[in-house]
Amino acid sequence: MSRPYIVARIEAGDIPLHQRVGNQRRVLKSDVLAWHQREQAQRRRAIAQLGADLDDEIFAG
Repeated sequence: MSRPYIVARIEAGDIPLHQRVGNQRRVLKSDVLAWHQREQAQRRRAIAQLGADLDDEIFAG
């Protein structure tokens, strides 16, 4: 993941900001890992739903 993407996630509130020192944003590793797990779970659900929708569309006939 790129730094700008992570900064955008921090600014959006997806990853909690722990501390700001000058221009640097400090986050806890545990918060980043928890966010990453939530993102992976969301992707898995979306892919499963897409697969189910495609199955319904293909086999509905």
